[in-house]
Amino acid sequence: AKLLGAEDAMVFASGHATNVTVIGHFFNSTDLIVYDELSHNSVIEGCILSGARRIPFKHNDYRQCEKIIAENIGHYQKIAIVVEGVYSMDGDISPLDEFVKLRNAWPVLIYVDEAHSIGTIGRTGRGIQEYFDLRPDDADFWMGTLSKSLASNGGYIAGKRTLIDYLRYT
Repeated sequence: AKLLGAEDAMVFASGHATNVTVIGHFFNSTDLIVYDELSHNSVIEGCILSGARRIPFKHNDYRQCEKIIAENIGHYQKIAIVVEGVYSMDGDISPLDEFVKLRNAWPVLIYVDEAHSIGTIGRTGRGIQEYFDLRPDDADFWMGTLSKSLASNGGYIAGKRTLIDYLRYT
């Protein structure tokens, strides 16, 4: 939490388990998850577990993402945008600053998988948040893994204390 500037964080057994568990638990059949087509399998598995409607958008295409949101706003209890900081297979960086603009324009949540951006980008290696000079509360969920740049074991989810408390107690 301190590394990301978040209010609180929670640790899981692995990064994969973090995505599956958090997405699978926090969202449900009344929700919509809009995700990058190159999202990691753990994101897809979490989406399936949640029962939420899933719509992929073209890789890093925030314009298509916004179009999907505009077409679906008002039809779901929650809408979430799921992106990665750095995509593991291509190594390219998400235009997270553009997705944050969508979050500011629409009532949506942002879930950022930083498994490959923590320790690799940003002035001091603090990931995509630092790379774009974003605030910790510009995304609702900051997910990452401890087993890559942080040379440990497990995964984490960070965000507002109320969110982490909800996940912790439910």
